[in-house]
Amino acid sequence: MLVHTQLERESSGTRSRRVAWAARALRHQEMPLQEISAVLSAQDQETRRRYLELHRERLRERLSDQLRTLDRLERLLSDRV
Repeated sequence: MLVHTQLERESSGTRSRRVAWAARALRHQEMPLQEISAVLSAQDQETRRRYLELHRERLRERLSDQLRTLDRLERLLSDRV
């Protein structure tokens, strides 16, 4: 019984650390807090997948915008020099 309780505690602690790491990683990627909460509390994999896919698409759009801006800056700076 003691071993079982200790294993439950360890596995709960491991899960807590994984969830905390996931929350920090998603926040670092600027996922909205409400969506992070939805991802972490989702009871099914499909809901989690949809939120992550939505955020993945936002990241792609942001990267594309940043690359276009960098291209414009490069052209602007090469024209002025």
